[in-house]
Amino acid sequence: MDALPPNWTKYTTDDGKDYYHNAVTNTTQWERPAMPTRAADAVYNPSLDELDLGSTSAKNTSATVGAGLSFDEKLSLGSTAMTNLDGTTSNDMAPLRDGSGKTGSSSSSTGGGLFGTLLPNLFCFDITYLQTHFDVSSEDVTRRIKAALIPQKEATPESVMDFKTKPDFWGPFWICTTAVVFLAATGNFAQSFWSEHDVDTDWELVSLSACMLYGALVGVPLLTQILLYFAGEGVEVNLRQLICVYGYSFISLLPASVLMVLLPSSFLQWVIALVGCGLSCVFIRNHLWNDIAVDTPKIRYGLIALLFGAHGLIYFIYRTHFFSSHLVS
Repeated sequence: MDALPPNWTKYTTDDGKDYYHNAVTNTTQWERPAMPTRAADAVYNPSLDELDLGSTSAKNTSATVGAGLSFDEKLSLGSTAMTNLDGTTSNDMAPLRDGSGKTGSSSSSTGGGLFGTLLPNLFCFDITYLQTHFDVSSEDVTRRIKAALIPQKEATPESVMDFKTKPDFWGPFWICTTAVVFLAATGNFAQSFWSEHDVDTDWELVSLSACMLYGALVGVPLLTQILLYFAGEGVEVNLRQLICVYGYSFISLLPASVLMVLLPSSFLQWVIALVGCGLSCVFIRNHLWNDIAVDTPKIRYGLIALLFGAHGLIYFIYRTHFFSSHLVS
């Protein structure tokens, strides 16, 4: 007699008809309960279409015998690859191993060097990779511009991590591009407004502004990264973060250039230049000082002086060359 599922009991009526009762669920039924099916008992039954696909694949496999390896050769090749997993045999296609037995490639030996550090940052021609550095919202750009324009004694940890974890190139590029236009335009406007004679537009100011700003945007962070490498100091700052912070620091040039052309006083122009340069330096110091945590104080102060000095040189050239040297008497 077949056994019943758990918790089920068979009963018989007076007229000899069987019925079943479950004491746990308090269920009574006439039909005989079926045994529960376990998940392990499930059997996969392929359809006819799948069987046809398998036979087609087998035909394709056998068809390649004349063009290359036979089916048996493929099996032997697979077994060789499996044997390599436990190290019992060798294979020319196995990855290279160093003296410690770790797998690697010839390119990994230079991964920690200067080129391994800088080349991934410089030669990033992959569109998808570049898109990540321009994928920034207007709220992010506005927040970072405010951080660069409004001086603070110490930057908030959230602001520092914002530049460190998600640096963007969109803001620095357009800030420098706008600053090139502002510096060249205000320089030419000052020559025309303050001169007693007609003055032609000096297009050389455009190229000079572009060389100064774009050169500083890329050259100064790159030089800083190279100096950190040769100093042998392990720091947490990277080239993308340096370019992002340094690019946003140029935002002070925009209001400074407008104020300098509106105020003809030489003393006030120097004051505006010093204030604008100071705002940029405070912003750079707040967002890079802790990351350039080198063990040698001289190197740390030297790198900060390099970042500050480039800004000071730009403001000095702008004040002396754009407003004084080209004025027509």
